[in-house]
Amino acid sequence: MENKSNLEVTFSKRRTGLFNKSNELTTLCGAEMLVIVFSPAEKVFSFGHPSVDELADRFMGIRGSSSSMGHSHETQRLLGIESLSNINEMNARFIEVQELLKAEKTTQKGDGSSHASWT
Repeated sequence: MENKSNLEVTFSKRRTGLFNKSNELTTLCGAEMLVIVFSPAEKVFSFGHPSVDELADRFMGIRGSSSSMGHSHETQRLLGIESLSNINEMNARFIEVQELLKAEKTTQKGDGSSHASWT
């Protein structure tokens, strides 16, 4: 979207819808869920049930969180390493997509067409 105001309004509405659906899923199915969303203005929004902190700690494999669920110390350590690896992969992909988006915007401004490749 070219109009920044329209983009922000659309993002806000979609974010609200996403969080509402996430809440429904946790309520109806007893699921535990963590959703983290970055706005176009680079603000962070999150939804978590039972809580953002508890689920983030579990994902990160942080010791002492209430989510150790009886795993041995070695299992918790391995889960933490796997989680960190996944986060690093997601961060690398996120940076790649940001660069592609920047190139796409630059290309569109230059000649009004698109040449960037999304892989």
